[in-house]
Amino acid sequence: MAPSPGRSLWRDARSGLLVLPALALLAVGSIEASLAWFLACRGAYVLFIGFSLRAQAATGWWTRRYGVERGFERFRSAAALLMTGDAAAIVLVCWLGRNTLTLGPSLPVRWFLGCVLVAVGILSKAWAVRTLGEGSFWWKGSFVPGEGDRFVTTGPYRWFRNPMYTLGYLHAYGLAIVLGSLPGLFAAAVAQGLMLAMNHWAERPRTEALRTAAHG
Repeated sequence: MAPSPGRSLWRDARSGLLVLPALALLAVGSIEASLAWFLACRGAYVLFIGFSLRAQAATGWWTRRYGVERGFERFRSAAALLMTGDAAAIVLVCWLGRNTLTLGPSLPVRWFLGCVLVAVGILSKAWAVRTLGEGSFWWKGSFVPGEGDRFVTTGPYRWFRNPMYTLGYLHAYGLAIVLGSLPGLFAAAVAQGLMLAMNHWAERPRTEALRTAAHG
């Protein structure tokens, strides 16, 4: 069942609320406060995704409580809310920490390298989603039977076990490099590291089960 227009508007409005603290911190201009806010946002996002996927795999918590489609929609809505706040927080860190990366190549080379990384990161993630299916960006296969119930070895998965969390994070590093932001590079590394840890803890068991089923 598709969400009603009113519900979609409310979800979009709620997502905007988590951008407001980032805007307030932008006005304050404190890199320390922005890093603390980023760590809080990234921690909340990763913990929510990890515990939600574990609970769904163990007991079907979301779908048993709300039904398949509604349970997935509720999870996706909450994940989108946290993702928006997290994205705003990492952009904030990159911006407030701009011009702190004093070592390295000249400005034109840095811009070129950063833009290449942004392009590769975005395109890699889009290619991975296209290969797995549109719902894969929101872990739909963990909620809806028949969605993503196969082990994929095509597209970027031919060379990478998890392109979304490896190549798909290069755009975060790219933004930090373009802005010359040392705190931004730190935030990108933390963001990627926590997501890889979540993947190992919450997603890997399902992936390995699909691999075993595919190879007999």
